[in-house]
Amino acid sequence: MTPLRVGVWFDASHCSYGGPTVVLLGTLLGLKRLGVTVLLNEPGDVNWTMNNDHLANVVCRAPRLVIGPMGPSLNDEEDYTKNPVWVHGSDATVVVPTEWVRRFVCHGMPYDDGELRGNRRLSLWPSGVDTDFFSPLSQGQKTQDFFIYYKSQRHADLHRIHTLLFKSHFQLRGSVLAYYCYTPEMLRLAARSSRFCIVLNSTETQGLAMLEIMACDCPLFVLDSVEHKGKRVGMTGASSCPCWSAECGVKTSWDNLETDFPAFLTSLSSFRPREFVGWAYSYEAAAASLLRIMGSVP
Repeated sequence: MTPLRVGVWFDASHCSYGGPTVVLLGTLLGLKRLGVTVLLNEPGDVNWTMNNDHLANVVCRAPRLVIGPMGPSLNDEEDYTKNPVWVHGSDATVVVPTEWVRRFVCHGMPYDDGELRGNRRLSLWPSGVDTDFFSPLSQGQKTQDFFIYYKSQRHADLHRIHTLLFKSHFQLRGSVLAYYCYTPEMLRLAARSSRFCIVLNSTETQGLAMLEIMACDCPLFVLDSVEHKGKRVGMTGASSCPCWSAECGVKTSWDNLETDFPAFLTSLSSFRPREFVGWAYSYEAAAASLLRIMGSVP
């Protein structure tokens, strides 16, 4: 049997360090662990050929599957219909990470909800996280009750949580980890050493950091944002933590904060976030699901 070979084209000059790079490297590692031969940016062996290194001059010759074509965030200022993937990849299957993002794409791009225009198809594919690096320690090694994952950039959110903790739960001890101001090692340390995490966030396309926290078996208390607001497209049905199960913790609204937080504390021992992540979001699991999608691509 001929070993499976997967061609990958990656434009490093147009992808900054961060979520997209983590997704790429994790996907490549997952494919390698499954015994797949990965051909990275090798003309003649991949689904893409290039006139030069600039994306504006890339000619897409019938790519089978495209992770995108959106960038690292939901940038509704960009005209995706002018993206070379859209212009030339008329038979490509486009994958997006979560259901609410699928609805956003159908709303904000030349898709009809449920019926994709032309021959393009849209599939759901969430990427994996490093479940070896992000792994739990024993319960006896917890050094604090909680940490706050602060990404919303709204000072009022942080003030409201601190007010609740000081007023009704002053016995709890914790810390704050602010988005952009930490390393992966700092996130792992906070998740491993805490009994739970309070998530203050806006909407996420997938939420890699939340999956990494859960991989450390740290339950989440999520103040969920259910509306995405952009300059051209706004929609309800979004989420601060889209990859979710009841075993991960509690999602709630600010209106229910004072009742749901004590209930969450009471149920801490019942949550199993590590099991949820290991089932579908390891590098190997994510790579296997991607291969299944590719198997259905003509």
